[in-house]
Parts: sequence; C-alpha cells; structure tokens
Amino acid sequence: MKTPYREPQVEEGIHNLIFQNRCGNRLSLLIHEEETGLEFVYKPNAFRRKDFRARNFSNRDNQTTLFAAAGLPDLRAAWYRKFDYDPFVTRLGLEAESGAKNTITIVSVADENVFALAARQPLLLALRPHRAFAVRDGLLTERWEDRGEELVSFVAYRSHELNRYRVLEDGTHLLQLVENDVVLIGGEENPAQVERVLQRLRGKALQALIDENETIVGRTLAGGLVELENAPAQRVLELNRRIAFSGIDEGGACFGALNRIYYLIWVRDGSMTACHMALSGVPAFLERWAPFLLNNPSWTRQEDGRVIPEFGQMVGTRWSKSEDDGLFYAAWTLYTHFETTGDDRMLRGPEFPLLLECIDRQIEKCWDERRGMMGSDTLGEDSLSSSPYFGYDIVNGRTTRHRHSAMPEDRPLHRCHSLYHQVNTLNTLLMARVLLARLREGDAARARRYQALCQRLRQTLRDVFPGPDGKLRSLCFTYTDGSEAWKSWPDQVDFWEHTWALCQGPFAFDPARQLEGAREVRETWAGLPGRSYGYCPWNVMTRYLREHGESSAAHQELLADEVEEALLQTKKFPLSGALTEDHRNPEGWRGLPFSAGSFTLAETALVLNPLPMGLAVRGSAAARRLHGYRHRLYSIDVELDGTGDDVAEFRVNGRTFRICLQVAQAALRPGHNRIEVRRGAAEGPRLWASDAELLEAEESDGVLGALFSSPIEKRFWIEQAAGDFRLQLRDAGGEPVEITRRETLPGTRMTVIETDAAGEIRLELGRL
Repeated sequence: MKTPYREPQVEEGIHNLIFQNRCGNRLSLLIHEEETGLEFVYKPNAFRRKDFRARNFSNRDNQTTLFAAAGLPDLRAAWYRKFDYDPFVTRLGLEAESGAKNTITIVSVADENVFALAARQPLLLALRPHRAFAVRDGLLTERWEDRGEELVSFVAYRSHELNRYRVLEDGTHLLQLVENDVVLIGGEENPAQVERVLQRLRGKALQALIDENETIVGRTLAGGLVELENAPAQRVLELNRRIAFSGIDEGGACFGALNRIYYLIWVRDGSMTACHMALSGVPAFLERWAPFLLNNPSWTRQEDGRVIPEFGQMVGTRWSKSEDDGLFYAAWTLYTHFETTGDDRMLRGPEFPLLLECIDRQIEKCWDERRGMMGSDTLGEDSLSSSPYFGYDIVNGRTTRHRHSAMPEDRPLHRCHSLYHQVNTLNTLLMARVLLARLREGDAARARRYQALCQRLRQTLRDVFPGPDGKLRSLCFTYTDGSEAWKSWPDQVDFWEHTWALCQGPFAFDPARQLEGAREVRETWAGLPGRSYGYCPWNVMTRYLREHGESSAAHQELLADEVEEALLQTKKFPLSGALTEDHRNPEGWRGLPFSAGSFTLAETALVLNPLPMGLAVRGSAAARRLHGYRHRLYSIDVELDGTGDDVAEFRVNGRTFRICLQVAQAALRPGHNRIEVRRGAAEGPRLWASDAELLEAEESDGVLGALFSSPIEKRFWIEQAAGDFRLQLRDAGGEPVEITRRETLPGTRMTVIETDAAGEIRLELGRL
C-alpha cells in the first residue's frame, strides 16, 4: 500500500484493457509509451469458495497481485493499431516502425483462475515473482502468502526450448511466444489445484480453447436474446451481455465496473445487474447473486457490543457508507429471484428472516411518525449531522470535508426525507407482504403492520410530496435549527435517485404523477448545463416511457447516444462496444454491468415486458424476435410479424388473444413455449398490464374474462383503443369489488384502475 487509507485507484496506462474471468480474477493491460504492463489481480476460486471474504480479498490499492511485475516489454503504445475487444477473447493488432506486425490473443477462461495469452509472431513475456519461482520444464510456480492466505501463482508454456525460457540478472523470467503458442497464467489455492487446471487445459490449441470457452459462455447467454432492427444497438446489446456475465463471478460477487475504481461490491450495482438481467429472461445472474448478497449483509457494532446486520452501500462489511437504498435492492433481489425462478428455498431458509429483521430495523431507525415518511441521516454517499459518522468517509475511515454540511441557506443539514427513500420503502414493504403470503405459516401480525405503513406512505406520497404545481418534489431537508426546505427537480437533487424513484418500481404509487415526472426528466436532463445523464437511470426511464406509449422510434433515439458512445474506441479504455457510465463521457469508466443490465431490459421489453407478477406481450417496429426467454419453468420464443408498434393479436401455443396483453399462466406450459405476435392496429379496450398474477384468461365475443391473484392491493392498466369500456371486478365468491381509484394517465389512452381488495379477483372487460 502506498498510503495509510484506501483510495480509489485508476489505471495509469495511456491505453488500458481490462478482463475479469468468472472466478473473479482480473487481468489488466496497462499500455504505456515504451512498454505494456500486465497486472494479474487474484481472488480465490469462486467456484469452490462462495463466502464474502474470498470475493473481497483484494480491494482498491490493497490488491493481491500474482506477480511482483509482469509485462510485454517490447510493446509500445504507438504500435497498437487494432483493438478487437471482447470480454472472453480479445485480439490486438500491432505494427512497429520497422513494419513488423503481430496479432496477440487474450482469452479469459470462463470457469478457471486462468488467462491465456498467444501471439502469431514473436512476442516477449516478462514475469518477476514475489520471491522465487519453482522451475520445471514448461511450468513456473510460486507458493507464497498474503494476509494469511496461501497462494500459488503459475505460468504454463510449451517448453524451455520452444519458448526460449531464460532468467535475467534482476530475477525477471522471460518467455518468447510465436505461432499462437498458448501460455496459461493464473493463480490457485494450492499446488494440487494447479495440477488439476493444467490437466484440463494444457496442450489445447488456441482455437480449441476459445471454442470450449464459448460453449461455457453460451450455456448462460444463448437464451433471452432479442433481435433488433438496429445493427449497432444489436452489437452493443450482445457484447454487453457478455461483459455483464464476465463481471459477475461464479460465487455471485458482482463488481460495479471493470475498472479498479469500482473494485468494491455494491449492493445497488449488483442488484441492478442481476435483477434486470433476470427480468430480461436470463435468470442465471440472479441465481448466483441472490444467495451471495442475502447471506452477506453489511453490519455495524453497537456500543453495547451487539452486531447489527443491515444492507447498506457495500456487501458484507462494516466499512460501508450508510446509504439507505441497499435494503430496497436486497428485497428486490429476493422478490425478483422468486418471481422469475419460482424457487422458494431462500424464503424458507435464513435469508428471508434476516431481510425482515433488516426491514424492521430500518423502519425503527428512519420512520418519522409526525411526517408520515422515512428520514435519513445520509444524503447520497455522505452522512449528515444526525449520523455518528458525520465528517468521515466511513469506507476508509478518513475524516473528510462534508459536501452537505452547509447549503446555500448556510445551515447544517440534519436529516433528509427523499422521494427515493419513500418509494423504496413502499416497494420493499409491498414485496415483503407478497413474499410473506407465499409461506404457509406466514406472519399475519407483521403483514398487517406492513400494510398499515404502506397505506400511510402512499398517502404521504400522494398528499405531501406533490408541490404547489402538482409535480412530485424530490427532497425535504431538515436543518439543525429545526427548519425545513423542499427541493424539486432539478434543484439540489440526486438526478439518478429521483429518476429511479419515478420509474424503477416494481409497484406504482401515483401513476399519473410518476409519468409526468419521467417526461420532465427526459425533456430536461440531457440539456442541463454541465449535467450529463447517467445511462443506468436513463435506460430505466426509457423502458418506462416506452411502456407508457412512447414510440419505438423515440425509444431508440433515447438510446442512440449510448450506443454511439459505446462503439467508440476511446484512448484511455479502448474497449469498443463496452457501455460507458455517463452521457458525453466516453473516456470514463467502461464495461459497467449495471449499465448493461438496464440497457438489456430496455431492449428486451420491446417484445416481452416484465410486470410485478408475470409478463406482457408488446409490439415494436424496432424488434424482430426474442429467443429463449427464461421465466420460471418456461422457455419462451417470440416471433413478430406485421408492421407498426402495436399488437393487433398474439397467439400463445395456439391460443389467440386480442383483449388481454398480459400472458396468462394457464396459456404457458413447462418447457418450450411459442408466442406469435401480429403487429397492427388494435381494436376496442384492452388489458394492457396489471401488478397481479394472471392465472387464467378467456376471450369471447369481444369480452375478456380473467382471474387475477395477489395477496395485496391491485392495479389494472386499461388501454382504450376506441371509445369507453365497461369493467367489472368480483371476488372469489362473485361479490362486486370496490374500485378505490380511477384515473386517466395524461397524454395516453390508458386508464388505471385501483382496488384495495386482496386475494383472487375476476375481471370482465368489454366495450360499453
């Protein structure tokens, strides 16, 4: 370590290429003016060790590197002519001043602690051990220890003779590659594991190694792929699905980006990645992330010695800033895992009780009974004066000037009541109530308590958060002198959090005002001086607006800058195709899994849009088909025919639907399912979506009869394609169900119907 406090580290090369394999290890090419450095960062094997410590063993400037030094000493920055980047197999084209050319191939082996290096023409590889290599013909190994962890680094090559192995006076070991010789470089926990890896991989030709790797990657990424009309967007989509897969290791840890600065494991970033990918028809990410996150809460130690678990900013450590949104993302992770996979083991294991404990503790800590809302001692990443960590960067322990200690009013901030916190809490409680109802034993008292809080929060969001202009405000600040001040978009608010509050869900709280707020974000954020938009919330907003009537052309236009900037071959990180973090900042961080997940869902939802419980069929002129979408026991292929953005009708396994666009569970069957969508003009009223599970649906003579089930209050989105409609809601006994709220969404043909009734509801929809 160079300083006593951990600080974010940025790659120092002129050009930098970064790779992570599925075991969590990283290789960075740090391309300097006169040489190319290789940095191999080690984390113990994620296939065997699922615990948090193994995933987080190296962080920021406290990394565990496999070698004291490694590099390609002959290769200068000016020689690199082509960067053909892919997270699993990258090819680099070089040409020296002399006219000498070379092609270097780097393979990130998907299921081992190994990177493979090959070159078509002569290439010099230099490595220096921490202490000393044990040398065998064709194999260098070093056993050493870092912070009590025994490690073995290894370099496997064809032979001393064929690779011209030699050692310099300073202890640097040299190898020469040519004709696509494969050198395997990695780290393991003990010599036996090294031998196991070499028995499997040693001696494979380069193309055979690549082909085997692609088979492994394809097992996860073959399905859930939408085919777009836009070729550049298709290229970005496919590449970033691969990047996201490389960014989440087999033990479940998901890092914020490939870059060093995002080395920590964020609750929000990993959940965004895994949940959005699951909702895009690829649940494998979430199947790894959910048990990892939910078994590794962050924690604090009270003065009386009690250890308090919570889901804060970072996974599994007390050195975590006290952001309050981690709890929502943990709840969303468990809820989405159950809804997309049907697997209830974590509901019946220790994970759900722990989550409920954390929910209760945050309510106790943050609930403001007088205001009827949640309050926080944190704003963004900074603690406010009501926090015991005020004035500290709690991630590294250093005292720091507080960004929010004084605002223009020159009063210290005491607490913050944000729209984001209220919406997150409401959704957390709604999801918890649904999951509690899935358990036979349940917890009736807790469910009733959560229901009462939901009612109060929804009332606050509808009655208190709208400002004099009727728009949803973003923040209420309270100061140390007892005064308070409200802030609206875009004045002194967190743009990312405000956008997520309006658009993320999964449940709506005030549909009309949410839609107006999302439109305001779209219209103003990109044009604000000095405020480029972040691509993750922008993608979430884009999907939300498309779901509420935005055309496919407008949808693709909203994503156009993101696609264009992703395809740039930038200087600092020439990872062409990798998504960036912020609009107008292509030289910044690249390969962010949470940008990839939200982008993937924005495009996949053009064809199948995930609802809080189930799926809805959509038409779009921007898409052709969707292959292998995974949802619970179902694999779904969707084919689109006809023209336009709307659905005239669709067939599910031979059954035709025109009035109901939500997919009924009874229409699907375990295994393969086929949906055929005919695009065209719609006729009459239609059920566009709901936040309840659709069990059965039948259409006859222009009338829809549908059976919905949900253990909480419900909403139905009705599209009026022509004229008004008649709607009846009845309970399981046939008695009428009261409609508690009915409103038309501005600028749409959509009416939202709400009812507080729980359980099963029969809906009948037809023309007047």
